[in-house]
Amino acid sequence: HADAAFGRDSEWDSCIRNCWDKSAENVKKALDALDEHCIPHLNDTANALNGVGEARYAITLKGGDNVVKRIHACMRRLEEELNTCEKIVELSTNPAWGDTPVPQIISALPSNSGKGRAANYIAKTLGFDDCDCVGAGDTLGDASMVFHTSMPFLAVGNATESLKDVVRNRGKSSDKEYLPFSLVVKGFGVAGVLEGLKEFRNFRGDVMNSQ
Repeated sequence: HADAAFGRDSEWDSCIRNCWDKSAENVKKALDALDEHCIPHLNDTANALNGVGEARYAITLKGGDNVVKRIHACMRRLEEELNTCEKIVELSTNPAWGDTPVPQIISALPSNSGKGRAANYIAKTLGFDDCDCVGAGDTLGDASMVFHTSMPFLAVGNATESLKDVVRNRGKSSDKEYLPFSLVVKGFGVAGVLEGLKEFRNFRGDVMNSQ
């Protein structure tokens, strides 16, 4: 609604802040050792530590032929280092923008956060069933909506191949149920979301009519 007012959710803020306060400095230290500083402002320590409940630590790796190997090596090192003392960290990768070749971002979030768990929280708070919601995304950072929800999910046409692979592997559900319905659409951005919603509505209608 055009006149809708959006505010911070104190319960969600508290959940993230309480978890993050226990590990922020250790996570920052581990990430800083690997950061190639392609996008220096990403490591937003002010928001992470001032108690407002926002926390996202990230590093960037320069693009190039060996970037995939370097990403895997960094992820392994971070997982080994953080898992020994931090059980709450979730790592994800996304492409950055602006440079050629495109830098890659490795983000660290409290493991009880992320888009998937946020989507679950919103649906529960607003009283929606998963079957009444649809997730959509364009980078691997959106994949938590595939892994941590039973909501239908669509990857738009301009999504990264890594996200498209996740969605294809999830696949469609059986003919007896429409969750979790997942697909990769052709349209880019909002056009792709609208295309996916139409496909999901048709699929859901076919399943409901067959029961």
